[in-house]
Amino acid sequence: MLSGLRERHKEELLRGAEPTGEALALLTWVLFGGIVVARMIERVTWPALLYAVLSLTVIRMLPVFLCLIGTRTSTADKLFIGWFGPRGLATIVFAILVLDEKLLSILVCPEDRGPLLLVGDKFLYNPRLRRAYRIEDDIPVLLVDEAVAVTDEAEHQRMLDRASGEPG
Repeated sequence: MLSGLRERHKEELLRGAEPTGEALALLTWVLFGGIVVARMIERVTWPALLYAVLSLTVIRMLPVFLCLIGTRTSTADKLFIGWFGPRGLATIVFAILVLDEKLLSILVCPEDRGPLLLVGDKFLYNPRLRRAYRIEDDIPVLLVDEAVAVTDEAEHQRMLDRASGEPG
């Protein structure tokens, strides 16, 4: 049906498909939720409702809060992490994907405060100072005293190539 249309016309025709699909998916969840609630509302007791509310708030937040005791995290940040923290595997996966890119964009060299390049999953590299900071267990070790100086020109180029995704 769409094969006879030009590319521009296809884009115009399909432009509303994604928002329409999202609206229909939302409508499906609302209808499904409404049906479930309508059938289950008679079975809901005050203790069950209280337990549900506590499970979604205090019971979920308390272990996270306790785990952060002894860190330099403020109370407000502990509560924030507890509230938005562990909400299922999908949330964790999506958070990791977002945090990897965002974290790399805010990490800077502790010596010159300039941006760093990610070299594979082993190093963060400062090409200006030619220093490599190792990554241990997915945690960057951004200590000036532990940075490795890259003095060899070929090694410097290999680091740059690997950071840009080229083999090297």
